[in-house]
This record gives sequence, structure tokens and C-alpha cells, in this order.
Amino acid sequence: MDTIAIEFTGAFWMPLYELLEDSPIRACLFNGAQVKALPGRKTDVADSQWAATLHSHGLIRSGFVPAAPFRVPRDHLRLREFHLRDASASVLRIQKAMELMNTKVHDLTSDVTGASGRRVVRAILDGERNAERLLELCEAVIVKKKAQRMRDAWEGTWAKQHVFAMKQAWDAFQFCQAQAAACDARIGEVLREMTEAIRAERKEEAKPRAASVERRWERTRPRSSAWIRCSRPCWEGGGRKRFRG
Repeated sequence: MDTIAIEFTGAFWMPLYELLEDSPIRACLFNGAQVKALPGRKTDVADSQWAATLHSHGLIRSGFVPAAPFRVPRDHLRLREFHLRDASASVLRIQKAMELMNTKVHDLTSDVTGASGRRVVRAILDGERNAERLLELCEAVIVKKKAQRMRDAWEGTWAKQHVFAMKQAWDAFQFCQAQAAACDARIGEVLREMTEAIRAERKEEAKPRAASVERRWERTRPRSSAWIRCSRPCWEGGGRKRFRG
């Protein structure tokens, strides 16, 4: 067997593909929608047999899979995206808890996770309920333009169950942010390792070329030096070479 067709669905194909990547068997990844669009009977029972038949006749177009070194930063980037997505969901839960407590702070600030929003959320979770003290934690621009509206927005019920839900969402948000930062650090390390490996490989490839250029330079030094105007100009007259400069 020289080649095998694998339908990529979810993450089930990845372990098998990585095993076949280092083997002489070529793995052809295909989209199930492509097989369904081709004429023929396609059922769950005969799915693999039908795909094998199409692949044997060259009717399946293989998908692109980057090389193994490039899949490492891609996996880290996808994991980072998942953490940021979870962090966004946590922000929505914080806003929902504020809404249930009848506080409209999230409607007056552009971002609950901004500088002012973070300070206010921490103060609320620490037990602060005084509107004036919470207002002091906001940026000067907010205080100048929305002072009275912010005071009215903090006239909430402060129900304990909603404060607890808000704390849970805030802890989850901070955790997701820390995980995303760890992914950023790891991505930087992987990219540096890849850069160093590429530089080392290019340096090794450049050695024979440099030696070839040096040998060619030795053979053509007089003409090359004259061409790049590094030699003293000379002319021959009366059987003698005369140099200028």
C-alpha cells in the first residue's frame, strides 16, 4: 500500500496522520463534503469503502497540511484563541451579574475589563458599595462626563448570589488571561527556536556556496577586480605596462 485516504473530521485524524507522516505511506486528507458531491452511493456503512474506491481512481483531492515544525506554533495559537474566547464569555457573565444586581456600570463604561472597570470590579468584590468611593476609582474622563450617571448606576441590590457569580466569572477571566499570556510566551520561544534552526540550516547550506565563490574568485581575480574597479587602472604601450593612480 502506497497511499491512504483519511477524512478529516474534528481531531480524530491527527494521531493517525502523524504516525503516517514519517512512514513511506502517503496520507491523503479529504473533506467529506467533496466525496458526497461525487456521484455514487454514500452511507455510513460503506463510507470507508467508497472513499477508498474514489481515492484509488484519483478522484479525491488531498488537503493541505503544513509541515510538523509549523504545526507547533499553530497549535499554540489555536489554544490561545480558545483561552481568549473563554475570557470573553467570562466578561459576558460579569456583565450579566451586574445586570441582575440592577447596576448599569457596564452600560456607561466602554469596557468592563478596562482600567476603570477592573478597579471597580475588584472593589465591588472586596465589599465596597459606596458610590462616591467607586467613582473615585474611575478615570478622570469618566468622572467629568458621567459622574451623576455613574452614581445612579451603582444603586443596585447587591444580591449575594449575583456577587458570587460575578466573582466566579472574574476569577475565570483572570485565569484565561494568564493562560493566554503563557501561550504568548511559549509561542515566542517556539518562534525563536525555529528562527535559530533556519539560520543554522542556511549557514550550513551557504558554506559550499561560499567555498565555490572563493575558488571562482581565485580563478578570475584579475578580471573581477577590474570589473568592480578595485585594481589600479593600467594600459600597455611600447611594450610596457603603465599604471595610473
